Parts: sequence; C-alpha cells; structure tokens
Amino acid sequence: MLLGSLMVASLAPPAESVPVSGSFAPTASMGIQRLFPAAAPLPSAVLVIGGQDGVGTSLSSAEVYDPAAGTFSTTGSMGTPRHGPAAASLPGGRILVAGGFTAPDTFLSSAEVYDPASGTFSPTGPMGGERYAAAAAPLPDGRILVAGGRDSSLTNLASAEIFDPFTDSFTPTGSMGTPRWAPAAAPLPDGRILVAGGTVDGSSSLSSAELYDPATGTFIPTGSMGIARRFLAAAPLAGGEVLVAGGHSGSSPLSSAEVYDPATGAFSAAGVGSMGGARWGLSAARLPNGRVLVAGGHNGASWLSSAEIFTQDEFGPDATIRLGAGPAKGDGIHNVDGTGQTIGKKTRRRRGKTFVIGVENNGNVPDSFTVHGPGRTSKRWVVAYVFAGVNVTSQVRAGAFDFDAAFIDPGGSVSLTLRIKPKSAARPGSRKSVLVTVTSGADPGEKDAVKAKLTVKRA
Repeated sequence: MLLGSLMVASLAPPAESVPVSGSFAPTASMGIQRLFPAAAPLPSAVLVIGGQDGVGTSLSSAEVYDPAAGTFSTTGSMGTPRHGPAAASLPGGRILVAGGFTAPDTFLSSAEVYDPASGTFSPTGPMGGERYAAAAAPLPDGRILVAGGRDSSLTNLASAEIFDPFTDSFTPTGSMGTPRWAPAAAPLPDGRILVAGGTVDGSSSLSSAELYDPATGTFIPTGSMGIARRFLAAAPLAGGEVLVAGGHSGSSPLSSAEVYDPATGAFSAAGVGSMGGARWGLSAARLPNGRVLVAGGHNGASWLSSAEIFTQDEFGPDATIRLGAGPAKGDGIHNVDGTGQTIGKKTRRRRGKTFVIGVENNGNVPDSFTVHGPGRTSKRWVVAYVFAGVNVTSQVRAGAFDFDAAFIDPGGSVSLTLRIKPKSAARPGSRKSVLVTVTSGADPGEKDAVKAKLTVKRA
C-alpha cells in the first residue's frame, strides 16, 4: 500500500491582490506617557522618540521596544526636547529625528541622528525651515523624505525636503499637491513614498493621499482613505502594503485602521481590526518580524503610555501531495478549483489506496480547520475517512468534518486518513476521484481554502 499526504501550509498571496486582514493586541506599556512621539525601526527593535507628557512637557527621552521580550527600555536622550518630530531609519541602523515643537512656543528646524551602537543622539544639519508634525520615510538610496508639517507662522506646509546622510544636509524637493499638517508617511516596495491624511486648516481632517516619486522628485495623487484622519500613524507591512491607524477625524479620536494596497492604489478597512482604544498623536513602526508597533497618543481623555501590536493574518495556504518519500506535487500552487493539485494512482482489485491529509496551522492565532469531501460509497467504490482511529465518513458525507472542533495552535498540525478502495463491481480501467477541500475557521471563504483532487484507477 502506498501512502500519500496533502499538506496545507502558508504561501505568499497569489498574483491577484488579496485584501490584508489582521488584528491588534496589547503589549507592554512605555515608561512614560507620550503624545506626538515619533517611531522608527532599528535592526532588531523599534525606537520611540520624544513626544509630550501628561503635563504638557516636551520630552527629550527615548525608549527601545524589544519584540523578543515584549518590553520597553530607556536609551539615550536627544539634545533638544521635541514633540511632533519626524523620524525614519538611515543606512546602518541609525535613525534621523527632525523638527518638532518644544513647549511653550518653539518650532524646530534642527535634526539629530540616533546611533544604536552607542545609544546616543548627535546633531546633524538642520532642515531648510521649521516643521512641526511633519511626516518622514526612507528612500531606497538611504536618503530620507520629510514632508509637510507646520511652521511658526502657523502655516501648514505642502513643501518637502530630502536628507542626505552622506552630506548630513537637507535639500528641497517637489511639493505636495495639498498642504498637510500631521500626515503620516511610509515607503512602498517600488521606492515611492505614501503620504496620507493630515489637515489643511488645523481643524478638519484629510482623507486624501499622495505618492512621492524619487525618480522625478514630484508628488501625484492616489486613492483616498475611507476615513479622514489627522495625527495618524503609518507603517509598511510585510507584503508591501501600508497600515494607517488611529488619528483624529473631525472632533473624534479614532481606533480604526485601514490598509493601502500599492497594486490597486486603494485603501481598504475590510478585515482590518481596530485598536483596543482610540489614539490620536500616536506613532507606528514595523517590527523585524513584520508586525507593527503602535504606541502612545491620546484617547480624547488622557495621554497614553500604552502600546499595541498589529499582526497580519496569513492567508493563501499551499497544497502539496506526497507519496512516500517522492517529490511534492502541486507545491507553490494556490488554485481554488484544485488545478495543478492532483495526484492519481493505480490499484489492484481489493487493495485500494490510502492518503494522509495533514493540516498545519501556519497562521498567527489558534485556528480550526474543516475538511470537505464527497465521502460517497457507490456500487463500485468505497471512500472512507478515519480520524484518530474513528471512521468519520458519515460526518464528511453530511457536509464537513471539523477535527472534533479542535483548535490548532500556530505551528501545530492534525491529520486525517482518506482511503479509496474498489469493490468487486469496479471494472479494470474505471476511476474514482475525490475532490478534498480544506478551509480555515478564520476565513471560511476562498482566501484560505485549498482543493486537491485524488484519483485512483482500477488496474
């Protein structure tokens, strides 16, 4: 008897755009409340910088979030207290921090660079002008785009500048189509920068967004967010999309989030969970594991030291079928109709073939899985499903088998045995095909469904 296995595993999304979904969960709090901090990724952590504390003092302190420990720890302080600075990662793991505001009335054009090796900040060349609550993001060549903000004349800015780490200087570049105070920015895989939201007049919020093209030094409009947001945060996701979260819309702080898909130029909130509470004036940065840290802000009643982690759901499993130690069939294929995920074997009379269906949870949270199959017994063939020594064919035939409703932890797996056996009435050359479908309880639709076709031929 030959043994085969159908393995369901994680796979990058198919060529067509698949909406991102995910959820937020709390993590450890910072050591201090921070409104309008900045955040940027370090090689193995995230730096959260500055902000304003609960009594209105501009902060020079900074903290490092360690994703392995899930905790914050203090590091060196800036030379200048700043709330509402812009920050982005530089080559070599350093971080640029630019502009901001120092209470009670000082708008800043100065900038500093954080060195994670020493845990210290050092001054660098100033921007061409003051920028409070601007947005910053890295370019592919190591430079940094800083866009928008507000200056001491209370003018909300459309202008932008580029920081060159090789000369430690800023130079102007093209301006945005719309002045934006308190927008958010994040890099895209093709080297462009998304700049979203903000405010033109200081009281209303923008839903519009623009893309900066470093090849031309210009901004062009792109799709708008579903909700207008100012004082929001943004960070790139592992698949190249951008998460935007929180902010202020009209008179209300927001807990909602959306995802920008550069393939379609559109934002979507479908499947994207909300934060545990409303936050405006928050910061966000991508962690080394692809998740996103959001920290600080204000919930409409108080300053926040709390933080949360956004974890993207992993959809698009892959199906492989093996016979013994043979090569996998259908590896890397995600076709909901089972195309390319087929295997056929011959059997002698009364022998039949047995396949082991292995279901593995490569997602982020405990999940349940369901196997669907015809399970029908005909005059010529018998199809039987056995789980943990128990014949569950009747359950499959009735609709589906859900592994006794057991939840599988991430990295865990279960298996189900499928046997296809000919009866005496099965003539030589006749075939029996079974189309097996595996779906995730987290997504009963086709995004997380795999179908594979198993066929046995009577020799």
